[in-house]
Amino acid sequence: MQERLLMRERRNRLIRWLIIAVSVMILFPLYYPSPWSPKTAVRQTLEGMALPSDTIEVVSMIQTGSMYSVLFYDEEHELYHHFFMDRPFGVLWRNSGGDGGYTFDPNEILKMSWGGQREDDNWYSYAVDQVNDPRIRTLTVEWSDGVKQSMQPIKGLYHFARVFGKDEKAAAVLLAYDAEGRLIYRLDENQPAIRKQ
Repeated sequence: MQERLLMRERRNRLIRWLIIAVSVMILFPLYYPSPWSPKTAVRQTLEGMALPSDTIEVVSMIQTGSMYSVLFYDEEHELYHHFFMDRPFGVLWRNSGGDGGYTFDPNEILKMSWGGQREDDNWYSYAVDQVNDPRIRTLTVEWSDGVKQSMQPIKGLYHFARVFGKDEKAAAVLLAYDAEGRLIYRLDENQPAIRKQ
């Protein structure tokens, strides 16, 4: 008798968990369409902005706290997009905000664009834009708290991201270096771009 009750309880528990799992698999995509990759998770947002979404690729992804800063590039249409994303259940992808439709300006050598968004009492900050000088081999961003990040340009773009506490001031300076490590350009909020003469 005791064994039958125990078996029935285990069977009922298994059935409950199967119902929960199936419900999550059916209901979650209704609220977050195509959450299986970063590319498909932003597709609906880009289409809502009347931007092409089938030809984008992820060129840079930086984990910043609980969020991911993702840079997308569309080579066919020469557009780039930046979005913050999170990972519900550690498997799925969800767009948490961003912007898209940035075009390349052939008259700009280097431009500093940065911004961010508040989430969970933190400020998720990013710096992203184009690099249009073949002499630039390395870019370094110096954040307002002294932290430095460096990278090489990817497909004519750079991408930095990090998280600040709610009371920290987020600002940045962008430094561009040549192959020998010499400083070529320095951009900040007072000089946010270098244009061709």
